[in-house]
Amino acid sequence: MAEEKLEWEVTSPESRIAGESLIYTAGVVLFILICRFITALRKLYFSNPRIAPGHPIRRSSSNNTASPSSQQLGNSSIISDSDLRTLINNLDGRLTDGTEKWENVIEKSNSRLSYSAKCCKPKDSPLKYMSVTVFEDCSAQLLKDFYMDNSYREQWDNTLIEQNLLQAGDRDGVEIGRLVKKFPLLTAREYVLAWKLWEKEEDTYYCISKVFAES
Repeated sequence: MAEEKLEWEVTSPESRIAGESLIYTAGVVLFILICRFITALRKLYFSNPRIAPGHPIRRSSSNNTASPSSQQLGNSSIISDSDLRTLINNLDGRLTDGTEKWENVIEKSNSRLSYSAKCCKPKDSPLKYMSVTVFEDCSAQLLKDFYMDNSYREQWDNTLIEQNLLQAGDRDGVEIGRLVKKFPLLTAREYVLAWKLWEKEEDTYYCISKVFAES
């Protein structure tokens, strides 16, 4: 009678538990990464990006835009000298609330420029974020001309789809323009921005822009 040889693979309970734990951990990590990715996209989509006022402006009489009314455009109080004072205080590191403070986020530099970013987390208001870029061997006049050169900006701003000037500088120096911007993985968004430029001292400029409307 032939003998049958049976081979058995013995697996200990500990090894099975370890394998199941590894699979479970990998699944949890993947789930967390997906959640973080979705959250980042939502923040990007619903945030109000600050756009520098030096975008190229095309004067247009098109009526196919979601533009504010003439009465709304006449309200230049959207940007005032108090906004400038707040900006200067922030640049000097001063905050209106004595309990708030700026926290360093990042600092980088090379031979041509330096970049720093700070954030402030107020208790009862949204997060504040401030970044400062210093260009070496570049005057403020030259940098201002670069950002305010509407025609040249069309050549390097790849996120710009279309824009129109809705109101030229009024007696208070406030201009309003419409922009259509594109973002990765998201549909294009339309903004109506108001901005104002101050020249306070020789070779010293301040610029503030605000979202007037968006869609």
